[in-house]
Amino acid sequence: MNISIPMANAFIRLRSGNRENKIMPLRDIKARINFSITEEQKKSTGICCFMYLPLSKFDCKKEENIIRASFGKKLREHILNFLNSTEDEKGKKCEIMMVDSVDLIELLANNKLAYGPVYYYDKTIDFINTKNFSPVFCKSSIFSNQSEFRVVTKLPDGKESINLSIGHLNSGVILDRDRLEDYEIGFGSVVNNRN
Repeated sequence: MNISIPMANAFIRLRSGNRENKIMPLRDIKARINFSITEEQKKSTGICCFMYLPLSKFDCKKEENIIRASFGKKLREHILNFLNSTEDEKGKKCEIMMVDSVDLIELLANNKLAYGPVYYYDKTIDFINTKNFSPVFCKSSIFSNQSEFRVVTKLPDGKESINLSIGHLNSGVILDRDRLEDYEIGFGSVVNNRN
C-alpha cells in the first residue's frame, strides 16, 4: 500500500550532543512510504472478520419517543447478497447476529485483542488522520461493501488458526435470514419537555 504524507507534518531534526534543532516545514518535497506485511507476519496473524451494520444502515422512523429501526429492502438485499457470495467463496455458513457492541468490545478489550472497523483506502492512505493505523486493518476501497469489523490476534508458532474463547456475551441473538423483514429494533428516548 502507498501512503502519502502531507509535508506540512514533516520536519528535519538536527541533533548535536544534547542539543536538538528542528527545521520546519519541508515544502516542495513529495514522499511516499510503502507498507507491506511480510509472509511471516501473515502466517502469524489471526484475523476474525465480521460484517457490521451501524444504525445508519437501517430504515428508522420515530413514533412518539420510540425510534424503530427495521431491515429495509435495500439493506436485506445487501446482507443476503454478501452472505451468498461469502458462503460460495468460503464454503461455510455465516450467521446474522445482533449484539450490544459495548458488551462485545468490553470482552475484546478484556482479552487484550486488537479490534476495529477496517479502513478502506483508494490508492493512498491518509494515515495522519487515521486513528490507530495498522496495515492489518486496511483494505482496498473495492471491498468497502463488506463493512468489515476485524478482531486480530497473534497466532502461536506453527498454528494456522486457533479457537479463541473471549467469555460470555450477555447480549446477542441469532437472526433468521429468511425473516429479516419481520425484525424491528425499538429504542426508547427520554424527552425533555422543558423550554
